Amino acid sequence: MADPAPRRVNVLPLGIDPAIAIRAAFLAGSAFVLLVYAIPLLRNRLLAYGPRSSVVPPIDASSNRANHYIAILDRLAAYRVPHNYFTHFYIVSVVGSLVWAQQLLTQGSIFNNIAQHASLSSRRPAMSFESIVLAWMLLCVQGSRRLYESLVFSRSSKSTMWVGHWALGLLFYVGIGLAIWIEGIPTMIQEERFHHLQHDKQMSGAGRSITYVITPSGRNVVFIPLFLLASGLQYVTHKYLYSLPRYPGSSVVYTRPTHPTFSMSVTPHYFFEVLIYTSLTILSAPRGNVVNWTVACGLVFVTVNLGVTAIGTRQFWICTWGQESVRGKANMIPLIW
Repeated sequence: MADPAPRRVNVLPLGIDPAIAIRAAFLAGSAFVLLVYAIPLLRNRLLAYGPRSSVVPPIDASSNRANHYIAILDRLAAYRVPHNYFTHFYIVSVVGSLVWAQQLLTQGSIFNNIAQHASLSSRRPAMSFESIVLAWMLLCVQGSRRLYESLVFSRSSKSTMWVGHWALGLLFYVGIGLAIWIEGIPTMIQEERFHHLQHDKQMSGAGRSITYVITPSGRNVVFIPLFLLASGLQYVTHKYLYSLPRYPGSSVVYTRPTHPTFSMSVTPHYFFEVLIYTSLTILSAPRGNVVNWTVACGLVFVTVNLGVTAIGTRQFWICTWGQESVRGKANMIPLIW
């Protein structure tokens, strides 16, 4: 006899399920980045890092209220971590992928705790088992590649970033690791019941996942190659940037990038990142949907965060190599922005 369907326990505030909470967190993070960027006093102190860092002039000590607030911001901005802490993002990504693989395959306690609060209504489309496996695999590939790059394409540097920037990045990678499968919870629960009912057919979860992944579809035919192409081009671009000479003890490049990927954008590696997460957004879409809205909110965060950094990169190019160096080049997305 089949196990009864798990009873949903509404213990989250206002009945908000995990998918909605993750979407809200991504959008709140995006709004925070835009707010910081919109206020020069915050932007100059909190957003810039690496070669885009700007030196904030010391303020004149006085009892003026405005200067008092500026002094507080300066103290806040002083909490910084080494730029190579970016490696932590990809460690979190890879470890998260492995943890969720174990949890999903075994219906572990963490998965069950999250599933207990998820919306299991049949009116809400769910990801297919194929989409869950495929999206997990691609995100794991992305995190592993970026971890490899951060270890191999690195050099000692005195560059730093604001600790809040680092913390926000860690939270993003925790969130995207959840987002990539969270809308497939109903399917995963059904799969568990299916294995209980069909155990005599000796159909293992691993075998089914491979069969599903190789199943052709218009979506897979277009966006898996796009993901792989963007990943390959980003790797090539990162490797090229690593090869450029830098000032001793700094991440600042003193040779203007001339690789073909820079022909239409000053930050092509950011553009490729957007393409990667666009592909994941579509490949992880629930049945009947064009996109996965939880991953799409993560894409919004990626685009906003990299977009404001791209503006700083363009300004750095102009200050370092002149206005002519950016002529005909987009900030990030060729022909658009």
